[in-house]
Amino acid sequence: MTVAAMHSGARLLMAPALVLALSACEVPSIPPGVGGLDGVLAFEAPTDLVFSTNIAVGSTFELTARPLKADTLTLSASVDVGVNVDHVASVAVVQADTSAISFLVTLVGPGAVRVAVTDGGVVLDRFDLNAVPLGNTSLVDASLLPFADAIDVTVPATFALVGGAKTTFGVAAVDRCGQGVLDFGASTLVVVPEDDVEPETVAAVVSTGLGGFEVTADAEGASYDLVLQSPGLTDLSYVTSTVDNRDIDEVRMEVAAADGDTGSVTTWARAFASGDEVLGLKDHTWSADARITLNGATGPVVTSTFGPSVSETGQPDSPGTITVSVVGEEDTIDLVTFNGALVAGRGAGPERAVDEAAQDDAASGSGVGCVGSDTPVCDPLAALVPILGLRRLSRRRRQ
Repeated sequence: MTVAAMHSGARLLMAPALVLALSACEVPSIPPGVGGLDGVLAFEAPTDLVFSTNIAVGSTFELTARPLKADTLTLSASVDVGVNVDHVASVAVVQADTSAISFLVTLVGPGAVRVAVTDGGVVLDRFDLNAVPLGNTSLVDASLLPFADAIDVTVPATFALVGGAKTTFGVAAVDRCGQGVLDFGASTLVVVPEDDVEPETVAAVVSTGLGGFEVTADAEGASYDLVLQSPGLTDLSYVTSTVDNRDIDEVRMEVAAADGDTGSVTTWARAFASGDEVLGLKDHTWSADARITLNGATGPVVTSTFGPSVSETGQPDSPGTITVSVVGEEDTIDLVTFNGALVAGRGAGPERAVDEAAQDDAASGSGVGCVGSDTPVCDPLAALVPILGLRRLSRRRRQ
């Protein structure tokens, strides 16, 4: 037998053994979530941030606990959940079977709380949560959240909504020391009409689940306030009006960011009706000169790169224009000659009165609203992304 034949035969003999070895070494499936303090259960929350970030008092959210090793642990009919301090949190079982237990956690007061899953009175596993009072909240434009690394997504004090369209808002929240916290339904958004009419005849507000609201304005034009109500804080009112698409009379394109090394430019567009910005629009269409490459043709934000001139003379002086159209209104910028200021923000949001006691706590660093030295600094917008099903973001810090 030749050496090649011997090698061939060896490969044939090894193949079944390799298959058996791979089968025997299959990696067991790991349940989603974060392992508890005792390494017995995996706890799945709306976002894993709940286990490492402060959460606003008044928040309510659901968790599910499953055995990390399903083949070694089966839950009995007596599986339950409890807390060590009931003045901070309450829990209620939603559903339980032999493989998992789901339960609601409501944070009713500030402080640290340990949540434990028990079976037959024996603790299976535990995890910790930290609840803090809110220091401030504000509405953010959910349609721009994916671009919050370049654009300030904070909602202005006055804006308009298109009648019949759905607009999604998120809530950015901070504690009394200005660090981001998770707001899981602690805040609510209500409609306050100008006239003595029922709020539901003006606009409908529906919670998107955790950390967001979907607002549908009535098709008939109206003026009203959208009021953000957060526990422990004064109300925050946004002056709102309903418009029709035909009322839009202006679109403004802004350059939010530019990178000279890569030739990359981020532009965004805002539509206006009688001077008020119209939020929630998705009907933006973009076009550009041949030397401009766009990363997309629709939506409120695009990133573009521009290359060498494509003019007939071959000189790098051909235009590098980019145009956006919204409901028939257009704006155009020549990126080659653009020398204007970068604009990454809208008008200011409404002001809210701050509680003096909360200010004293923040100044002294002694209040329960302040993160501890071992708690990572949290971006108030980063918490929104997992909740709203968008990519993680790193918010650009203002200088």
